[in-house]
Amino acid sequence: MHIEKKLLIFFIFLVLTVFRLDGQTNLFVKSGGNDGNSGTSWNTAKATLAGALSSASGTTNIYMMVGKYSCINVTIPNGVTVIGGFSSASSGTDISQRLYPGTNSNWNDPTHCTILSGNFLSRVATVNTGGKLEGCVLRDGRVSGNGGGVLINGGTVQLCVIIRNTAMIETSFTAYGGGAYVQNNGKLLNCVCAYNTANNGPGVSGTNGELTNNTITENISVPDCGTVRDYDGNIYHTVLIGEQCWMRENLRTTHYANGTAIPLGSMTSTTTSYRYYPDDNSANVSTYGYLYNWPAVMNNTLPTNNNPSEVLGVCPTGWHVPSYDEILQMVDYLANITVFQCEDESVGKSMASTTGWAAYSVDCTVGYQPERNNTSGFCAQAAGFFVDAYMPLGQISIYWTATDNSGNGSIAYGLYYDSGYPQLWGIDETYGFSVRCLRD
Repeated sequence: MHIEKKLLIFFIFLVLTVFRLDGQTNLFVKSGGNDGNSGTSWNTAKATLAGALSSASGTTNIYMMVGKYSCINVTIPNGVTVIGGFSSASSGTDISQRLYPGTNSNWNDPTHCTILSGNFLSRVATVNTGGKLEGCVLRDGRVSGNGGGVLINGGTVQLCVIIRNTAMIETSFTAYGGGAYVQNNGKLLNCVCAYNTANNGPGVSGTNGELTNNTITENISVPDCGTVRDYDGNIYHTVLIGEQCWMRENLRTTHYANGTAIPLGSMTSTTTSYRYYPDDNSANVSTYGYLYNWPAVMNNTLPTNNNPSEVLGVCPTGWHVPSYDEILQMVDYLANITVFQCEDESVGKSMASTTGWAAYSVDCTVGYQPERNNTSGFCAQAAGFFVDAYMPLGQISIYWTATDNSGNGSIAYGLYYDSGYPQLWGIDETYGFSVRCLRD
């Protein structure tokens, strides 16, 4: 046989070992792989799903070893099937040997599950028509739109756990499907969808598609409850937390509801009402609101710990300054729902905004990975405070209540960048703090 024919036969054999006779390509991914590899075997596996997808062509099966993988809004196109759950002992593609995540599995264990994480930066995956995703845990996705964990755009997601994802638009509150959003006749089959949050349809939502034999539980809606306008014409967005309707922005009015002006201050006072610029800069008001001393907040109203407080104070008509007991009601509500807890069960991160906080290196603190913050929609902003001097932006967010502290100042609550727990203090009434109002 001529050398050329031998070479041709060898080339055809090589091609058929990689690209099967039916045109299907097999690619492999494991955490110890390298995206520079061919990905055609476990020994030459890719390191990421994105790396394997970049090499996929036509009909492709992508097999993924157990482990945790960063997935920043990957797209699974027509003809591609992603299959997770292969153990470290796997030597082939026998799906009967896989480990499937389920209701009783440790979905956070990368030695048991193939975990695809959006790292709180984006949706985990979009599955287009003709694409398929199965046998994986989809977690930590976050979008300002629909489908925090996965957007099923005509494709199929099956035998997956979709958990701790968020779909939230913090101004319009029109996001749907914290776990999954299904459209274009997509399919969600035999999945667990739990502990996701969204403005609406918190677990699964969509326009059309097939949902079969799924467990959808412990998902939470965080909707708005309308808008409110103050005397100056400022419009505030709101958020519903439990049964309470809160402003989700700091108050920035310069007048009481009856039109009386609140003086701009540069000194402290126990009797005169003052407002102050955050960090002594008027440009900060649009984002952080004003700081107010307690006389300004109460506007000659007696302190109370009633629930509701019924103290109009500095708030717009129909709203009131919350009492200490009303703050506890909100914090207790958040603390009793898993979605709002960090790993150590603190809830401060669920209350803090995702931007404007100083960085801190300890997990579950407000300043650690702030993109994970604000699952409650409260959006506490680090406006600092005033007391003879200004505490700069970024480290602390403190709000007045309508409750005094038995003659030892008045009660305020807030968050530090280096803590994950809401703090409550008895504070001197001359301090300038932020204000959030609660609907009557």
